Amino acid sequence: MLGLFLKKLCYKNPVIWRDSFIKISLTYSVVFAIFTSMLSTFFPKKYLGLDIGNSAVKIAEVAGFRNRIAVTRLIKAQLPPQDPEQPRDMSPVALTLQLMVQKHQLRDKRVCSNLSGAYVASRLFTLPAMTHDELLAYIRNHAYEYFPASVNINEVEF
Repeated sequence: MLGLFLKKLCYKNPVIWRDSFIKISLTYSVVFAIFTSMLSTFFPKKYLGLDIGNSAVKIAEVAGFRNRIAVTRLIKAQLPPQDPEQPRDMSPVALTLQLMVQKHQLRDKRVCSNLSGAYVASRLFTLPAMTHDELLAYIRNHAYEYFPASVNINEVEF
C-alpha cells in the first residue's frame, strides 16, 4: 500500500521521477521508519508471563510502552484437585491453559515461564557490602555451602 502511494506520487510529480532511484528508496525507507515507530507507539510489545502452580494457572500480560513496563492483564484459573502422591497429570493443565487462551483471546507468542518444585532452590542470606565483581567471586566460591546440588552443572543467578 505504501509502495503504491509512492508510485502515484512519483507519476504525478515528474521531478521526483527524474531524480535518482536512491531518493525514492530513501523516501520509502524514511516513511517506513516513521510508520513502524508509529505502530510501536500504538501497538506496544507484549509478553505473557506463565505460572503453573499446584492449584492454579496464572497468566500476566506485560507490555512495554514508551520506555515503561506495565501489567495490562492478570488472569487466574483454578486447576482440579489431584492426589499429591500420584504423578501429576498434565492434561487438565493443558486444557485449562488452552481455555484461558481462547477465552481471553491471547495472541502473543512471546511467553516467559518459570521452573517450579525440585528444579529451583533459593536461599536468603546476609552479606557485607561488596562490589559486583567481589560478589560474583564470593558466590562462585561459596555457592556449594548454600545449595544442595552441584553448582558447576546448575545455573546460579543473583
